[in-house]
Amino acid sequence: MVKDPTRGDPRDTPIITKPWTPPVDQNVYDGDNPPTAPTWIPKPDWDPKNGGWKPEDGVKAIISGPSILNMLLDGQDGFSPDQVTDPHSAPGADPDGSNGDDRRGGDCRTSLGGWRVYEPLDRQGRATGIEACLDSAFLNANKGSSPKVEKIAPPGYTWAAIRAGELGNRPAKFWRNACHLLGAQLSGDGLRYENLSTCSRSANAKRIDPRDPGQHPNMLHYENKVKNAIDAGRVVQYRVTPEYEGSRVIPGRFHMQADVWNANGTRVKLFDDYVQNTMYSVKDGTFHNIGKEIPEGWHK
Repeated sequence: MVKDPTRGDPRDTPIITKPWTPPVDQNVYDGDNPPTAPTWIPKPDWDPKNGGWKPEDGVKAIISGPSILNMLLDGQDGFSPDQVTDPHSAPGADPDGSNGDDRRGGDCRTSLGGWRVYEPLDRQGRATGIEACLDSAFLNANKGSSPKVEKIAPPGYTWAAIRAGELGNRPAKFWRNACHLLGAQLSGDGLRYENLSTCSRSANAKRIDPRDPGQHPNMLHYENKVKNAIDAGRVVQYRVTPEYEGSRVIPGRFHMQADVWNANGTRVKLFDDYVQNTMYSVKDGTFHNIGKEIPEGWHK
């Protein structure tokens, strides 16, 4: 066969193929020159007018801690908000009693009954006060306790013993005390720093040393008034606040306050008074306010 020179050899003809196309990168913000990402935020895909859920429904879903406890303990006795580990979440922390639905009509009690609140220590470790709503049921279920100063002593307790000796008052244990803010007979815990302040014996209760002329009224006088009202079937809202001179760790005085609810639901002020934290001196025959005499910066 004669080769046609005009047609050429088919084996010499190049094969043309389509170039390879790389896959499309799905990330539009990838590569050498990505576009700027948008700064707007998409709106939620729901209609607040016609949807089944409304923003305020989240607020309606909030239930207070005491209400939850009340539901869980429905019908059970012997529980008080003070038994919750966080004392500051207990009802009654507001002295005006503005705790909404937790309060029962007519007095300071909640749906769980009486309560007590130990206010937190301040930065110097000083007790700052107590408040309680007390009735006979609460006192029967919550017994108080005496201090054990070998374990827990309030600030200034050692200094007060030294000062008692300087005033000629020995032994010191007859002249200075670790005072309950909420008394033991009113369910007060004697093993809580939040409930203890250093005080003179005469400011606290009846004198021990016959040379001590004593002080009247003292803290026990007001505690007895509260206890007598409760024993008579009344409900009492009680508050004690230690007041300090500057950074001194012993109170100069104690503010004693109480309101009582009578059987007909009327609220009456039982007392609003002060007890001065004074100690009598056998040496000079005068009273000394140990809360004002303790040096600033002294702690023990």
